[in-house]
Amino acid sequence: MVYLVVCLYTAVLCKDANSFFGFFVDSALTYYLVVYVLRTCLSIDDLTRLISVCLYVMCIIGVIEFITGVNVLSLVSLGEGSEIASTFRDSTLRVRGPYGHPLGYAMVLLLLFPLSCYSREERSVSLFRHKALFLLVFLNVLFTGSRSGIGLFCIEVIILCVFTSRKYRNGTVLFSVAAVLTLVVCAMLFADNTLVQYILRQLFYVVDQVFGTNFALRYGGDASIMNSTVARDRIWKVPFDSSLSPWVGKGVSYQTGAYRIDGWLVRSIDNYYIRTYISYGIFGVIAVLLIFAAFVRANIRRVFDEDKIYLVCLTAGLLYAINLVVVDELATYRYFFIVLAISSAVTSEMRAKTQTDGFRKSRRS
Repeated sequence: MVYLVVCLYTAVLCKDANSFFGFFVDSALTYYLVVYVLRTCLSIDDLTRLISVCLYVMCIIGVIEFITGVNVLSLVSLGEGSEIASTFRDSTLRVRGPYGHPLGYAMVLLLLFPLSCYSREERSVSLFRHKALFLLVFLNVLFTGSRSGIGLFCIEVIILCVFTSRKYRNGTVLFSVAAVLTLVVCAMLFADNTLVQYILRQLFYVVDQVFGTNFALRYGGDASIMNSTVARDRIWKVPFDSSLSPWVGKGVSYQTGAYRIDGWLVRSIDNYYIRTYISYGIFGVIAVLLIFAAFVRANIRRVFDEDKIYLVCLTAGLLYAINLVVVDELATYRYFFIVLAISSAVTSEMRAKTQTDGFRKSRRS
């Protein structure tokens, strides 16, 4: 509600209807629609199965795009097509899947994959519930070339592995060890293979980013890629630009423009929170942080419950919030609200059940 109020007065003051309706239609209505569907039409397992099917389709298309260089979905689009040109890293196409940007595609994969690992019927989590899907998601995240996406996916996998239900724990550990050993053996035996070099290069880009090393150069990496980190550091100084007001933003339809920071011209705002500041001002940032804080608080209180849905939602949502520090939301915010709606629907269901059980007990007594 706080965010909607901020969107409303920004839309009025900036004469920009998209500042309100963009969030209201894409995110708020998505949230209420998913809650309604879960209460009336589908069970949680039905929805997670549907999400798994969607992930299979997206990832298969992603592999085809990586091999052929053709985005299949762009061929059947009835719209004007993506305004964002194809991007490359080390002369290799960065896969976009059904989205206009590879970073956005990586964020959606990270948001949805944990849900495919969950079963409400068993109240359990299994990292390798769908082994083929795990492999496809892993490859697609690599194919996006998103360093933040790859790094956070590794963290996501570790969390899901640690909290895999006891029933599947031994199999998960064995499969994980086998997968790591296979990767190591392939790296040693097929170091000259183009695909193996590409996979190792993407993984070492993340290692180099974290530890300041240069291992990716051994596999054909580009040293200039590290410069993007310097560019992202400059973005934090954008809010101090004299053209921006801390109290009223410029609306979402306002083109980001250019900002002169430390003698450099900053054109791309690769930080959702800074972008929100530009669009909505400081109250917009506060509203966004309130949404994430409320989400984390609601889920972390039940993260050790027998039902692992809260763990799955918290993992997906929290890593998404962290990713937004180095990436704009790129039309992925609505998918976070699907995760938020699933968590809220389960909480409402449990609350209603508790009240019903309490009412029955009181009648018996």
